[in-house]
This record gives sequence, C-alpha cells and structure tokens, in this order.
Amino acid sequence: MHKQRGRTALAAVTLVVAVGSVGGAIYLLKGGTIGHWKPVTSSSSSSSNTAATNAGPLTGVFRAAFGAEFDLDGTPLDDTPVTGTYDMRSVCGSTGCVATADAKEGPAIQPPLVFDQVGGQWLAVGIAPNSMASPGLKKCAQQLAPEVFQVFRLEAKPDGTFAGDYTETNANSCSSRRDVTFIRTGDVDLNSLPDPASQPPRVVSPAEAVRGRYKYALKFSTGESVGPL
Repeated sequence: MHKQRGRTALAAVTLVVAVGSVGGAIYLLKGGTIGHWKPVTSSSSSSSNTAATNAGPLTGVFRAAFGAEFDLDGTPLDDTPVTGTYDMRSVCGSTGCVATADAKEGPAIQPPLVFDQVGGQWLAVGIAPNSMASPGLKKCAQQLAPEVFQVFRLEAKPDGTFAGDYTETNANSCSSRRDVTFIRTGDVDLNSLPDPASQPPRVVSPAEAVRGRYKYALKFSTGESVGPL
C-alpha cells in the first residue's frame, strides 16, 4: 500500500482460475445520487475558471467509457456499458509521472485517486468492500471475501485518448474485467485537485516480480486433493 494514500504497486499475477490484475477501488460520486455501477448518461463539467494552464499528459476533464464486463477467461458477465467523468491533474519529474484524479461519476479508487506511470502505462490501484463490486463480479458463486481489489490500467493512444482496462478481483478467485477509454473533454480547475508532485513516491511491491500464468493444486485436511489446475 502506498504511504497515507492507499496506493500500491500492481501485482501482475494471473492464475488459471484466480488472480488477474490486482488492485482496488471504492466508488465515489461527489454531489451525485447515482448508485454503484448504475449506468451514467450525463457528464459533469469542471469549473469555468481554470486556475492555471492545463499541462501534463493526463490533465483535464475526461469522460470514461467502460465496455461490457467479462471474467478473465472471456466469459460474459454483464453487458451493460457504464460511463464516468473524471477531473485529472498530472505532472512529470525526474522520478516519473504522477496524476491525481477526482471521480465525478463512475468507479473510483479511494481518494485521492492517484495514477502512476509505470512502463508506459498509467496505473491506479486501491481496495473496496466486496459489497461495492460490479454487477458481474457479484454473480460469482463465492461471495465470502470481505474485500475486492480493483485496478485502472491506461495507455496513451495516437488519437489522444487513454485506453486500457479496469479489473476487479476478490480473495475467492472471482474476477472481472472491462475495457475502458478515457476521452478528454475540456480543461480542469487545477486547484480542485491535490498537487501530484506532493504525493509520496510509489512503493514497489515484491509481488510485481511475479508474472505469467500458473497452475495450482488444492489439498484438504481430509486428505482429498484437486489439481493441478
């Protein structure tokens, strides 16, 4: 976890049945009444009095378009598209690029929402109660895990958008994924967001070294075993 901000490094672990991208998010709707994962049709705008010149690769007001929801094996879970609106402010320095964001509508990692640019991708990671999971993940047969981990992963595209995916995973091997595209719609009041340069540096997790696809076996106290899977 990131110091004081709930940030953590992305553990790129994929199991045949279990973990995909790991991270987490709490859904926050400032000043709105839209429920968690309720489809959004309107977009909010930032203050017309932009405090300073918008600069940085991920700065401005962005509309996020989320696609249909699938599990990590590609099985459809929920086909309801969802949109969100995010105010974002970014800065790049000698240690890399960082962005802070405020979710006006749509899913958001616990505040302040912080993106780190890692290996050409923008990553934001957090954690949320299992009750805040997306509709598709809630259909998973096992709902005993108290928390759900969620991740935004975005990459700059030639057309000026930022595209990638949004994943959710809980400790009971329930996982889901949506494609997402962030489209800039205007300038943002920079004073409305925390200064990215003031954020504590990203702390790398040892789990980041674990990459690939794995098989596993289960052995129960009764002597029964299952796997490898």
